[in-house]
Amino acid sequence: MADVEFILFFFQIGLFAIIILLALTYLIPILLFRQFRHRLNIFTVNVSMAVLCCSLYWFVYYFLQQFDVQELFSLKNCYLVFYTQAMFTVQIPLALAVVSIHRLCLVVYSRKIFFQQRKWMIMCVTCQWLVGIVIALPLLRRDTSVRI
Repeated sequence: MADVEFILFFFQIGLFAIIILLALTYLIPILLFRQFRHRLNIFTVNVSMAVLCCSLYWFVYYFLQQFDVQELFSLKNCYLVFYTQAMFTVQIPLALAVVSIHRLCLVVYSRKIFFQQRKWMIMCVTCQWLVGIVIALPLLRRDTSVRI
């Protein structure tokens, strides 16, 4: 049975490592090369950052769960672990929702200049990250501890 768990661990770590590399491969050219900097790539960078943060979290989580589970779920880290888990995991659907809302506003309000400006796009991305942070806040205020 331990062999199956170890194989699953390597599969999870490998999968998240591939996702991290692909997100960085997509993110780095947009950030470094000026010819890729278009205002619509703000949402591409946002989705890539959400995927990168979520994958990095789960990579570290599974790694620590395999080798140092007592430290991962210690009383001082428990709330922080669950908060960051909820925050980073919810960012991916929120990022995709922000892209959809932006596209909807571009189609419905095609003649309004505000929805085509970079300020609107940055406001959408900022609101998305703030909503993700606020949604996970109740996990910091638990009254029960986790027992293993």
